[in-house]
Amino acid sequence: MASRLVLAAQGTPQASESDVKAAYLYQFTKYVEWPATFAGAANAITLCVLGDSGVAGALEKIAGDEAGAGRKVLVRQDPDAPHAPECHILFVGRGEERQLAVLFKTLDGKSTLIAGDDMSFLRRGGMVAFIVQDRKLRFSISLVAAEAAHLRISSQLLRHAVQVIR
Repeated sequence: MASRLVLAAQGTPQASESDVKAAYLYQFTKYVEWPATFAGAANAITLCVLGDSGVAGALEKIAGDEAGAGRKVLVRQDPDAPHAPECHILFVGRGEERQLAVLFKTLDGKSTLIAGDDMSFLRRGGMVAFIVQDRKLRFSISLVAAEAAHLRISSQLLRHAVQVIR
């Protein structure tokens, strides 16, 4: 099933925006390096989704598949702030802005890659922002925010970003 998500990220006509976001989130697990001390580092990669059931549903299709470093994918929907640091990647859907201040405070200094929608998400402290450009879903990366969370992002992933904030 993961290969279907990869095709969605490449823009197949039948892919929904949620499928493409899920594919990107899954692919990010292969190009982000978390500190060895991250909780559960030897176990599954936990992909969390806050407030976007479409992205969560698309990710659920690959739960149990292998992600980066041969680790299994675990999907968690709507984690509360105290459990957010257990997420390797947290996608914050539209409409969840009211929770951002608490989430960013909870995740300050933690090694969670935080993704969301639109460039204002990066200005508020996010690390990855999905944007639509030329009718295709793309992403921008705040390398500053990622490095503050002790995350190493591969140059291969950075090359695909429409913008990298250094």
